[in-house]
Amino acid sequence: MRIFRHRIVTYFSASIFTSILFFGILTINLQYEIRELETVEDPNLSSQKTPNICKPVTSFGFVKNHKCGTMTLTTMFLRVADDHNLEIALPNNSAWKIDWPDPPKNLSPSRKPNRKFDVLVLHTMYQREIWDKIMETGYKRISILRSPYKQFKSYFVFFQVDVIVRYVNSMSDQGFDREKSQFDQFLENPEKYYNYMYSATKNVQAYNFGYNDTEKLEEKDRMENLFVKKLENEFDLMLITDYMNESLVLLKEHFCWNLKDVLSTFKNEKRRSVYYIDEETEKRREEIYRSWASLDYKLFDTFNKTFWRKIGKINNFQEKIASYREIADKVGQFCNHLLNANRQNVENKERVLIIDQNKNYWRENFTIDEKFCTISALKTINYVPKLQMARYGKSQPKTADSFLNSRLQKKGLPELFGGPFPWMRRRRGLNF
Repeated sequence: MRIFRHRIVTYFSASIFTSILFFGILTINLQYEIRELETVEDPNLSSQKTPNICKPVTSFGFVKNHKCGTMTLTTMFLRVADDHNLEIALPNNSAWKIDWPDPPKNLSPSRKPNRKFDVLVLHTMYQREIWDKIMETGYKRISILRSPYKQFKSYFVFFQVDVIVRYVNSMSDQGFDREKSQFDQFLENPEKYYNYMYSATKNVQAYNFGYNDTEKLEEKDRMENLFVKKLENEFDLMLITDYMNESLVLLKEHFCWNLKDVLSTFKNEKRRSVYYIDEETEKRREEIYRSWASLDYKLFDTFNKTFWRKIGKINNFQEKIASYREIADKVGQFCNHLLNANRQNVENKERVLIIDQNKNYWRENFTIDEKFCTISALKTINYVPKLQMARYGKSQPKTADSFLNSRLQKKGLPELFGGPFPWMRRRRGLNF
């Protein structure tokens, strides 16, 4: 934030002298000295060479959708909030979620006089009335969506839904079909597994916004349309995972944040699913899933159009996205090199990356150091305990996904996050 002081100092000097010329005139010499604007930097915020023409957003709630690149965004949001000493809603019984799949309730107390929070970004359910009670007045509501079929494939692999499919089929009269993948078996009859994995395979993105798929069939289409309209009215910004770089530039513009705030060390890797066969098969599968998760497609199609409309209103967006990509690549390479050197105990001479104002569109000066790289590379489940310890003097255990486990236990199925399958935890790199 810049403070501008306009100092105009006027010096008036009058000298009266006698002229011997034709009319004897008194001449007054006026001298004016006008000083240029003096800029005083606020040491609490990142430096910039161009004045802010908007006010940075410092209070927002983020609906964290599963398998939508939200771990990267959550770490980024937490880092920005911590850097600017914003009040973060942190759980008092977990290291990664706030009562999900329920609205936020078990929170460490806010340290602000009004007991409100500035930032809510961990896994929790969106419920407008509850969010309004705990968040600062005028907070922004944002989230991110992903192409539903891509999100479903990622979810299917990460949570190993194939275990459920294999188990359910092995208990049926038809037995287990070894000729087809569990992925294709699921798509052939998703209703068969619905009671086991409700909200994990059908409209899972809409579910996190509070949608409950209990309407009668004849009311389904109308209720879905009303739900989408409700979110259009309530959310200020919806990012799109499929266009992450564009999303971060859009976030910067709408939130009036510094360039450093929207940088991270994430790698936007494009990998084919293990279930990939060919494009024709993928199209057929997606059509099946579209009919199964129709609301997620309505959400995505609606907000994808809104996303590009917002981008279309940003001046010089192509120049900005090109500049962002260039800087993001430099930061990613620097941080990866630095952190790899640290892990291997190799001396790295370059400990700081200087971003010069002449090398980015926004003409911002800042530095990237080891602290930035280390924090940006943290997973949420490892970052939250550090924040809990720093702010409340204690951290919470890295608990398992009790929601999925409870649903599986009711059906007599093995837990995915513990019990007889500890190898599943190790495969995901979870440290609990």
